[in-house]
Amino acid sequence: MTAGISHKFDESGYLLFLANCEANADKQQRFIESLMSQNTAGLIICPAKGLDTDYLHALRRRNIPVVFAVRSPDLDDYDFVGIDNFKAAQIATEYLLDLGHTKIGFVGNLATSKTASHRVGGYIGKLMERGVQPNYDYIAKGYKNSRREGYSLTMELLREHPQLSALVCYTDTMAYGAIRACQDKGLNVGTDIAIVGFDDLPESAETIPPLTTVSACAQELGHVAAKTLLHRIEGSDEPPKQIILSPKLTIRESCGEEKKILKMI
Repeated sequence: MTAGISHKFDESGYLLFLANCEANADKQQRFIESLMSQNTAGLIICPAKGLDTDYLHALRRRNIPVVFAVRSPDLDDYDFVGIDNFKAAQIATEYLLDLGHTKIGFVGNLATSKTASHRVGGYIGKLMERGVQPNYDYIAKGYKNSRREGYSLTMELLREHPQLSALVCYTDTMAYGAIRACQDKGLNVGTDIAIVGFDDLPESAETIPPLTTVSACAQELGHVAAKTLLHRIEGSDEPPKQIILSPKLTIRESCGEEKKILKMI
Protein backbone atom coordinates (compact mmCIF):
# COMPACT_ATOMS: atom_id res chain seq x y z
CA MET A 1 0.00 0.00 0.00
CA THR A 2 2.80 2.41 0.88
CA ALA A 3 4.29 1.95 -2.60
CA GLY A 4 1.02 3.09 -4.18
CA ILE A 5 0.84 6.10 -1.87
CA SER A 6 4.48 7.03 -2.41
CA HIS A 7 4.30 6.85 -6.21
CA LYS A 8 1.28 9.12 -6.34
CA PHE A 9 2.77 11.69 -3.96
CA ASP A 10 6.09 11.67 -5.85
CA GLU A 11 4.22 12.55 -9.04
CA SER A 12 2.64 15.53 -7.27
CA GLY A 13 5.79 16.80 -5.56
CA TYR A 14 4.77 15.90 -1.99
CA LEU A 15 7.07 14.29 0.58
CA LEU A 16 5.69 11.19 2.30
CA PHE A 17 6.21 10.51 6.01
CA LEU A 18 5.40 7.00 7.26
CA ALA A 19 4.59 6.03 10.84
CA ASN A 20 3.81 2.51 12.10
CA CYS A 21 1.78 2.48 15.32
CA GLU A 22 1.51 -1.34 15.46
CA ALA A 23 -2.29 -1.07 15.96
CA ASN A 24 -1.80 0.94 19.17
CA ALA A 25 -4.27 3.85 19.36
CA ASP A 26 -2.24 5.91 21.85
CA LYS A 27 0.89 5.53 19.75
CA GLN A 28 -1.04 6.44 16.62
CA GLN A 29 -2.34 9.60 18.27
CA ARG A 30 1.20 10.64 19.26
CA PHE A 31 2.38 10.07 15.69
CA ILE A 32 -0.47 12.20 14.34
CA GLU A 33 0.31 15.00 16.79
CA SER A 34 4.00 14.87 15.84
CA LEU A 35 3.20 14.98 12.12
CA MET A 36 0.85 17.91 12.58
CA SER A 37 3.64 19.86 14.32
CA GLN A 38 5.59 19.56 11.04
CA ASN A 39 2.88 21.39 9.06
CA THR A 40 1.59 18.23 7.41
CA ALA A 41 -0.75 18.93 4.48
CA GLY A 42 -2.98 15.90 5.07
CA LEU A 43 -3.19 12.42 6.55
CA ILE A 44 -3.94 8.91 5.33
CA ILE A 45 -4.80 6.84 8.40
CA CYS A 46 -5.35 3.14 8.88
CA PRO A 47 -7.15 3.66 12.20
CA ALA A 48 -6.20 1.64 15.25
CA LYS A 49 -9.03 0.44 17.45
CA GLY A 50 -9.82 3.16 19.99
CA LEU A 51 -8.40 6.09 18.03
CA ASP A 52 -9.68 9.42 19.45
CA THR A 53 -12.15 10.61 16.81
CA ASP A 54 -12.67 13.94 18.63
CA TYR A 55 -9.08 14.80 17.79
CA LEU A 56 -9.72 14.00 14.14
CA HIS A 57 -12.72 16.31 14.13
CA ALA A 58 -10.47 19.05 15.53
CA LEU A 59 -8.07 18.52 12.61
CA ARG A 60 -10.95 18.85 10.22
CA ARG A 61 -11.94 22.17 11.76
CA ARG A 62 -8.38 23.30 10.99
CA ASN A 63 -8.94 22.27 7.34
CA ILE A 64 -6.50 19.34 7.57
CA PRO A 65 -7.89 16.65 5.24
CA VAL A 66 -7.99 13.07 6.48
CA VAL A 67 -8.55 9.93 4.40
CA PHE A 68 -9.05 6.56 6.08
CA ALA A 69 -7.69 3.42 4.45
CA VAL A 70 -8.11 -0.34 4.93
CA ARG A 71 -10.11 -0.13 8.19
CA SER A 72 -13.16 2.08 8.43
CA PRO A 73 -13.79 4.01 11.68
CA ASP A 74 -17.50 4.21 10.76
CA LEU A 75 -17.40 7.97 10.33
CA ASP A 76 -19.56 8.86 7.35
CA ASP A 77 -18.20 12.38 7.02
CA TYR A 78 -14.68 11.24 6.02
CA ASP A 79 -13.32 9.68 2.85
CA PHE A 80 -12.57 5.98 3.09
CA VAL A 81 -10.75 3.59 0.74
CA GLY A 82 -10.84 -0.15 1.38
CA ILE A 83 -11.67 -3.53 -0.06
CA ASP A 84 -14.87 -5.56 0.16
CA ASN A 85 -13.87 -8.08 2.83
CA PHE A 86 -17.23 -9.86 2.69
CA LYS A 87 -16.81 -10.41 -1.05
CA ALA A 88 -13.16 -11.42 -0.56
CA ALA A 89 -14.18 -14.31 1.69
CA GLN A 90 -16.96 -15.27 -0.72
CA ILE A 91 -14.41 -15.49 -3.54
CA ALA A 92 -12.11 -17.74 -1.46
CA THR A 93 -14.96 -19.98 -0.30
CA GLU A 94 -16.52 -20.26 -3.74
CA TYR A 95 -13.18 -21.29 -5.22
CA LEU A 96 -12.88 -24.12 -2.70
CA LEU A 97 -16.50 -25.19 -3.28
CA ASP A 98 -15.86 -25.24 -7.04
CA LEU A 99 -12.95 -27.62 -6.36
CA GLY A 100 -15.41 -29.98 -4.66
CA HIS A 101 -14.74 -29.15 -1.00
CA THR A 102 -17.69 -28.99 1.38
CA LYS A 103 -15.97 -29.44 4.76
CA ILE A 104 -14.24 -26.08 4.89
CA GLY A 105 -12.87 -24.53 8.06
CA PHE A 106 -12.11 -20.90 8.85
CA VAL A 107 -8.91 -20.07 10.74
CA GLY A 108 -8.79 -16.77 12.61
CA ASN A 109 -12.13 -15.26 13.56
CA LEU A 110 -10.42 -12.59 15.67
CA ALA A 111 -12.67 -11.40 18.46
CA THR A 112 -11.77 -7.70 18.17
CA SER A 113 -11.50 -7.43 14.37
CA LYS A 114 -14.32 -5.99 12.27
CA THR A 115 -12.44 -7.15 9.16
CA ALA A 116 -12.40 -10.72 10.47
CA SER A 117 -16.14 -10.63 11.18
CA HIS A 118 -16.81 -9.42 7.62
CA ARG A 119 -14.68 -12.23 6.20
CA VAL A 120 -16.38 -14.85 8.37
CA GLY A 121 -19.72 -13.45 7.20
CA GLY A 122 -18.68 -13.84 3.57
CA TYR A 123 -17.52 -17.40 4.19
CA ILE A 124 -20.78 -18.37 5.90
CA GLY A 125 -22.89 -16.55 3.32
CA LYS A 126 -21.27 -18.32 0.38
CA LEU A 127 -21.68 -21.75 2.01
CA MET A 128 -25.38 -21.08 2.54
CA GLU A 129 -25.78 -19.69 -0.98
CA ARG A 130 -24.37 -22.93 -2.37
CA GLY A 131 -26.55 -25.14 -0.19
CA VAL A 132 -23.84 -26.19 2.30
CA GLN A 133 -24.99 -25.94 5.91
CA PRO A 134 -22.33 -24.01 7.86
CA ASN A 135 -20.84 -25.85 10.83
CA TYR A 136 -19.91 -23.15 13.32
CA ASP A 137 -17.54 -25.55 15.07
CA TYR A 138 -15.39 -25.30 11.95
CA ILE A 139 -14.68 -21.61 12.71
CA ALA A 140 -11.57 -21.25 14.88
CA LYS A 141 -11.70 -18.13 17.05
CA GLY A 142 -8.48 -16.30 17.82
CA TYR A 143 -7.07 -13.10 19.27
CA LYS A 144 -3.92 -12.28 17.34
CA ASN A 145 -2.99 -12.15 13.66
CA SER A 146 0.23 -14.17 13.76
CA ARG A 147 1.82 -17.34 12.41
CA ARG A 148 1.82 -18.85 15.88
CA GLU A 149 -1.90 -18.21 16.26
CA GLY A 150 -2.58 -19.65 12.81
CA TYR A 151 -0.54 -22.73 13.75
CA SER A 152 -2.23 -23.35 17.11
CA LEU A 153 -5.75 -22.71 15.80
CA THR A 154 -5.19 -25.07 12.86
CA MET A 155 -3.77 -27.82 15.10
CA GLU A 156 -6.81 -27.54 17.36
CA LEU A 157 -9.25 -27.44 14.43
CA LEU A 158 -7.74 -30.52 12.78
CA ARG A 159 -7.57 -32.39 16.08
CA GLU A 160 -11.29 -31.84 16.66
CA HIS A 161 -12.38 -32.07 13.00
CA PRO A 162 -9.99 -34.28 11.03
CA GLN A 163 -12.59 -34.53 8.25
CA LEU A 164 -11.84 -30.97 7.09
CA SER A 165 -10.48 -30.90 3.54
CA ALA A 166 -9.95 -27.14 3.14
CA LEU A 167 -9.20 -24.03 5.20
CA VAL A 168 -9.93 -20.36 4.63
CA CYS A 169 -7.46 -18.33 6.71
CA TYR A 170 -8.11 -14.79 7.92
CA THR A 171 -4.76 -13.56 6.54
CA ASP A 172 -1.72 -14.88 4.71
CA THR A 173 0.21 -14.56 7.97
CA MET A 174 -2.17 -17.00 9.67
CA ALA A 175 -2.10 -19.21 6.58
CA TYR A 176 1.68 -19.60 6.95
CA GLY A 177 1.06 -21.05 10.41
CA ALA A 178 -1.75 -23.21 9.06
CA ILE A 179 0.52 -24.66 6.35
CA ARG A 180 3.11 -25.63 8.94
CA ALA A 181 0.46 -27.15 11.21
CA CYS A 182 -0.91 -29.28 8.37
CA GLN A 183 2.59 -30.43 7.46
CA ASP A 184 3.32 -31.31 11.09
CA LYS A 185 0.12 -33.37 11.04
CA GLY A 186 1.51 -35.28 8.07
CA LEU A 187 -0.84 -33.68 5.55
CA ASN A 188 0.26 -32.72 2.06
CA VAL A 189 -0.96 -29.16 1.46
CA GLY A 190 -2.49 -28.97 -2.00
CA THR A 191 -3.32 -32.68 -2.07
CA ASP A 192 -4.67 -33.77 1.32
CA ILE A 193 -5.91 -30.33 2.30
CA ALA A 194 -6.39 -27.00 0.52
CA ILE A 195 -5.50 -23.62 2.08
CA VAL A 196 -6.46 -20.09 0.98
CA GLY A 197 -5.21 -16.88 2.61
CA PHE A 198 -5.89 -13.15 2.30
CA ASP A 199 -3.62 -10.19 1.42
CA ASP A 200 -1.28 -11.69 -1.23
CA LEU A 201 1.86 -10.75 0.71
CA PRO A 202 5.15 -11.10 -1.22
CA GLU A 203 6.16 -14.11 0.88
CA SER A 204 3.05 -16.00 -0.23
CA ALA A 205 4.61 -16.73 -3.60
CA GLU A 206 7.58 -18.36 -1.82
CA THR A 207 5.87 -20.66 0.69
CA ILE A 208 5.99 -24.42 0.17
CA PRO A 209 3.67 -24.87 -1.56
CA PRO A 210 3.03 -21.32 -2.85
CA LEU A 211 -0.13 -19.94 -1.27
CA THR A 212 -3.39 -19.32 -3.10
CA THR A 213 -4.66 -16.04 -1.68
CA VAL A 214 -7.17 -13.23 -2.16
CA SER A 215 -5.32 -10.03 -3.02
CA ALA A 216 -6.16 -6.93 -1.00
CA CYS A 217 -5.10 -4.82 -4.00
CA ALA A 218 -2.69 -3.01 -1.66
CA GLN A 219 -0.84 -0.93 -4.24
CA GLU A 220 -4.05 0.11 -5.99
CA LEU A 221 -5.60 0.93 -2.62
CA GLY A 222 -2.63 3.14 -1.71
CA HIS A 223 -2.77 4.89 -5.08
CA VAL A 224 -6.50 5.63 -4.74
CA ALA A 225 -6.11 6.81 -1.12
CA ALA A 226 -3.30 9.18 -2.13
CA LYS A 227 -5.29 10.48 -5.11
CA THR A 228 -8.28 11.10 -2.83
CA LEU A 229 -6.17 12.99 -0.27
CA LEU A 230 -4.51 15.12 -2.96
CA HIS A 231 -7.97 16.00 -4.24
CA ARG A 232 -8.86 17.27 -0.76
CA ILE A 233 -5.56 19.13 -0.32
CA GLU A 234 -6.29 20.94 -3.57
CA GLY A 235 -9.56 22.20 -2.10
CA SER A 236 -12.26 19.75 -3.16
CA ASP A 237 -15.43 20.13 -1.12
CA GLU A 238 -17.26 17.17 -2.66
CA PRO A 239 -19.26 14.95 -0.31
CA PRO A 240 -17.14 12.27 1.42
CA LYS A 241 -16.52 9.16 -0.68
CA GLN A 242 -16.62 5.51 0.35
CA ILE A 243 -14.41 3.81 -2.26
CA ILE A 244 -14.53 0.01 -2.09
CA LEU A 245 -12.16 -1.94 -4.33
CA SER A 246 -12.90 -5.44 -5.62
CA PRO A 247 -10.55 -8.17 -4.34
CA LYS A 248 -8.88 -10.62 -6.72
CA LEU A 249 -7.99 -14.29 -6.33
CA THR A 250 -4.34 -15.21 -6.94
CA ILE A 251 -4.17 -18.94 -7.69
CA ARG A 252 -1.00 -20.83 -6.76
CA GLU A 253 -0.44 -24.39 -5.56
CA SER A 254 -1.82 -24.64 -2.00
CA CYS A 255 -5.16 -25.88 -3.33
CA GLY A 256 -3.62 -28.24 -5.90
CA GLU A 257 -5.23 -26.46 -8.83
CA GLU A 258 -2.57 -24.32 -10.50
CA LYS A 259 -1.83 -26.61 -13.45
CA LYS A 260 -5.51 -27.17 -14.21
CA ILE A 261 -6.27 -23.45 -14.08
CA LEU A 262 -3.36 -22.67 -16.36
CA LYS A 263 -4.66 -25.21 -18.89
CA MET A 264 -8.10 -23.61 -18.80
CA ILE A 265 -6.77 -20.13 -19.63
